Amino acid sequence: MKRTGATWNPDYSEEHMRFWMSYKNPTYNLSNNPEGIGRNPDNGGDFEYAASYYTNWTGPANEKDAPYVATTGEAWPASKMKASAQRHVTGTEFVGNDINKMKAAIYAYGGVEVSIFAPDVYPGNPNYNSVNFDIKNYALYNDVARETNHAVFICGWNDNYPRTNFLAGK
Repeated sequence: MKRTGATWNPDYSEEHMRFWMSYKNPTYNLSNNPEGIGRNPDNGGDFEYAASYYTNWTGPANEKDAPYVATTGEAWPASKMKASAQRHVTGTEFVGNDINKMKAAIYAYGGVEVSIFAPDVYPGNPNYNSVNFDIKNYALYNDVARETNHAVFICGWNDNYPRTNFLAGK
């Protein structure tokens, strides 16, 4: 969007992507799956899932057409999941874990996607004030290799953000 000079402010549906990349998608089958990955819809995602969803022109759909539902295992209304793609993505670029390449991509394209593991962090959950999550600074620290469960879009950074805001980094 940045490279083309787009000025709109889209609000795309996470729920639509979650549906189409899951085995709940009616076009999914093990022998021929051109439009979906066949993953559990309540698991997280990553760059490869998102890239497939966008580049096969299944999405992105508008949030208003397929609103997010914050519960697991719910049924998807067919009318909402048939929402049409609002943009056609023709390619993606993988920049890896190089911080300078990420910053250059943010300048060039407007942002980068990263995949992370994040514990369930909400009031009442034991992870809410864990050694990994600082609720005061909303800072998550994780030094354990795990399967990812969240895709995060980075559109900027602060080189002066103190590492001590990350609890395990103190």
